[in-house]
Amino acid sequence: MIMDNASYHKSEKTGEYMDDSDGMFECIFLPAYTPQLNPIEVLWRDL
Repeated sequence: MIMDNASYHKSEKTGEYMDDSDGMFECIFLPAYTPQLNPIEVLWRDL
């Protein structure tokens, strides 16, 4: 799962969910300040 660095992606609840998923997910966090790698940011810019 590719996620940006939003605080809710790194919250305790998210961590608990990932721990309970028994390895179903691999989390990859985008580097900070790279909106070009996040497709939704491109959409927001165009809107």
